Amino acid sequence: MNQGDQLHLAPHLREVARMLADRKFNPEIARELSVTRHTVEKCVSELKQVLGASDRAELAEMCENLGSFLP
Repeated sequence: MNQGDQLHLAPHLREVARMLADRKFNPEIARELSVTRHTVEKCVSELKQVLGASDRAELAEMCENLGSFLP
């Protein structure tokens, strides 16, 4: 991704991505966003698909590397 580019994600996915970058777990994310764990699991799955991550660890690393690209 070039500087100035932004990753276009729905607001709820950006929030989950930011929390994954902070290495938070689903129950903690659910609590902080006031949603169910199931909702968080769906968001994580969607993020894995969008970003092409094979597992949660890779997804968390990708989210961390995206940092400023998650407006």
